[in-house]
Amino acid sequence: MFNFIDDRMPRKYSSKKELKSLAMRFAEKNHLDCAGSERFLIEVDRLKSCGNLTDCDILVAAFQKIVENTI
Repeated sequence: MFNFIDDRMPRKYSSKKELKSLAMRFAEKNHLDCAGSERFLIEVDRLKSCGNLTDCDILVAAFQKIVENTI
């Protein structure tokens, strides 16, 4: 699971369906309300469609965007 030789986690690129389920769990763990979860999932989908970001990069960027817009 982890690459202990160079101390880095492997980069993961999931399908849209897999990423959506990860995003739902991420939203639940971060206690997003229904509207926040909807915006988060839309942002995750948009970022997945835009390029070659890793799953982790997509989830973090989408969450930051949602938090940024609520402040």
